[in-house]
Amino acid sequence: MAASFKRVTSVPHQRVRLIEEHFGSSSVLSKQDVLQYYQYTADRGDASAQFLIGQMYQQGGQGVEQNFETALVFLKRFVLGGLKKALD
Repeated sequence: MAASFKRVTSVPHQRVRLIEEHFGSSSVLSKQDVLQYYQYTADRGDASAQFLIGQMYQQGGQGVEQNFETALVFLKRFVLGGLKKALD
């Protein structure tokens, strides 16, 4: 379940993969738990989470209502964060 560890504001956390099997009846994590986790890490600058949340809102499904405006917000954060790193 845990793909890797990464530091966010000096606190290590596990990165959870969004895989269809994780949402089965025996899953400990609900779709809402996973969405909240990615929202939390995206808000703290995690580029992978920003991209993933952006795609989730763009495509809809997995418990996320399609919302192009919200998708654009997260995808812009992803792009601008990468651009800032490239310019540094």
